[in-house]
Amino acid sequence: MKRRDFLGTTVAGSAGTVAAGSLRGAFKNRPNIIYVVVHDLGRYFSPYGVPIDTPNLQAFAEGGITLDNACCGAPPCSPSRACAMSGKYSHSNGMTGLHGHEWSLTTECKTIVDYLNQAGYETAWAGFQHERHDPADNHYQRNLNLIHQEEGKPDVFVENAVDAAIEYLKTGRDRSRPFYLNIATQDVHGSLWIPGGYYTKKFDRPHTVYGIDDPSKVYIPAQCPDNEQTRQSFARFVPCIRHMDSQFGRLVDAVDRLGLRENTLFIFTTDHGILGSRAKGTVYERGTEIGTIMQMPGVIKAGDRMKELVNNIDFLPTFLEAAGVRCSPKPEVQGRSFWARLCGKKYIPSEAIFTERNWHENYDPVRTVRTKRYHYLLNLHPGAKRHLLPEEILNHTNPVVRRSWPNRYVWCGDFDRPDSSYFRFFEPRPREELYDLENDPEEFVNLADDPAYQKIKEELAAKCKRWMAETNDPVLAGPIPLPPGSHLKEILNQRMARSESMSQGELDLLRD
Repeated sequence: MKRRDFLGTTVAGSAGTVAAGSLRGAFKNRPNIIYVVVHDLGRYFSPYGVPIDTPNLQAFAEGGITLDNACCGAPPCSPSRACAMSGKYSHSNGMTGLHGHEWSLTTECKTIVDYLNQAGYETAWAGFQHERHDPADNHYQRNLNLIHQEEGKPDVFVENAVDAAIEYLKTGRDRSRPFYLNIATQDVHGSLWIPGGYYTKKFDRPHTVYGIDDPSKVYIPAQCPDNEQTRQSFARFVPCIRHMDSQFGRLVDAVDRLGLRENTLFIFTTDHGILGSRAKGTVYERGTEIGTIMQMPGVIKAGDRMKELVNNIDFLPTFLEAAGVRCSPKPEVQGRSFWARLCGKKYIPSEAIFTERNWHENYDPVRTVRTKRYHYLLNLHPGAKRHLLPEEILNHTNPVVRRSWPNRYVWCGDFDRPDSSYFRFFEPRPREELYDLENDPEEFVNLADDPAYQKIKEELAAKCKRWMAETNDPVLAGPIPLPPGSHLKEILNQRMARSESMSQGELDLLRD
């Protein structure tokens, strides 16, 4: 049997618990899986045409397949990662908010780790996890972070996670079995490079690790206003990306040196879009896009570009098919495998993908349908405020607004208090939005009320309604509540009380 054909089939008996060595013959052909997921990167790196220096990711893309239309199931960090791990939408797996605000993927929710454990894989984790309160509930057989915890090194930093992963690959793994290695990093999250961010204050990483670029020379993405805050922010963000790229290169080199490349499905991805205006924390394209590259020599064609739509709930069934492991049918697993496309075989792509937002720093429930050309958004909170466009920010009458990212007030404000002066710069958000991604990739022109697009809007609205009904979306019954023990409402009230007015001091934080 050819290698390519074997990887697309299921090994008999793999759904049950397998003792180490009992399927040793099959294990020789089963691929290892290395899954690298970084924070807040979106598609802001060179394989996607962004003019910044990420040579290791560029080389990785040239040796594998780049997914041009991959999006997360939900833009907040924890829900996105839970979608990828479970193959289920956020409102189905219960992870409708952040791990740090007391949400946790239930222990009953089966993840890729559980499937691969049952199939006899060794499962290991290095770095960061944002899915469950107790990391032990993720059921990894090996917690590689214990090495650095003993040495006092924060395992969330990419260099420490890569160190732990390389040590595992060199000397720590069970060589009688294939492995699944999850490497998740805090890089390139804003807490590492924003002045006043947790890790910036504690470790001063912009000065001691990354460096700071010349603000006048940074590349500004189109959805962000070209103003002082944007330039100061990207002057710190881009060096953090370069550092992450260099560490990823170390990992790739180690995989090559150890002779693991030929039998390893190697994935690089991120959880959601970059921190910026109309990006992270929103369901606009720049909030849900996830740069994703995969390699497997002899199976995945080098230099390929996948244009078809992919949701990260599709990752679980894809990786399991690659491993020859059966996954549960719908509704237990809601994603669909695109392994055939990765192998260059006949593949029927998804006509549409669905995303959602519930809780992040506030409650802003939105449901969306994304086709290859159109993006339909259904805004469900009656008090939601509209995100300002870049030109609206730059031409605003208030000078502080002109120099800042005012949309963070929309991202972090309590919509149950829509008349608060906290929101004084913002208009109500329309219930429906529709964008033509072919002609308006940055989603600046809402076509929902344009008579020429009514048929398209109605078709997508009906599709959205069916999806919500078929997946028993709890938002149909009313607002999704906070989990027990969460203090997010109190945090929101304190934040709004502190920030009733913008001040020059906010901008001063961005200066050295």
